[in-house]
Amino acid sequence: MFSITPSVIIEYLYCPRYTYFEHVLKIPQFEEKYSKVLKGRNIHDEKLERNKEYLRKDWCN
Repeated sequence: MFSITPSVIIEYLYCPRYTYFEHVLKIPQFEEKYSKVLKGRNIHDEKLERNKEYLRKDWCN
């Protein structure tokens, strides 16, 4: 199942082809090699450690 997140919407608005390549054709972008992506993930991990309610709960279930 495919869920639409704010990140997917931003990616689509920036470049609809990116969304097609990444989510339909399943061509990976290899984001792990970009320092800004790694820095952002670390920030999210730190916030989650400090505040367990940082990420929204799954309200669909």
